[in-house]
Amino acid sequence: MTMGNRTKEQYDAYNHSEAGREARRRYKKTQKGHYRDTISKWKTWHRIKLRDGETWESLYITWLVQDNCMFCDADITNRQQKCLDHNHETGFVRGVICKKCNNYKNEVKI
Repeated sequence: MTMGNRTKEQYDAYNHSEAGREARRRYKKTQKGHYRDTISKWKTWHRIKLRDGETWESLYITWLVQDNCMFCDADITNRQQKCLDHNHETGFVRGVICKKCNNYKNEVKI
């Protein structure tokens, strides 16, 4: 199996090398890389599902532009403080909340 000019073994060796890891780190810092990485985590780790008419891009843009928590109305302009609130049974998104409210919700099981 070839991937471009590389065989699968060469491709795997590069991906596991320090140069390959550094290339992935640089890519994830770009907007396109952050978008793909974030969407991938939402799909796999959190098992988020889309409602009819929703797209992953629209969901990502909502997450980017929402600057206030939907529960406590706190300012959440920092990406690390934003959480995508979703129903764990259905997988559907409810909104964007701050980490503090997300942790409280998990303790109380809302």
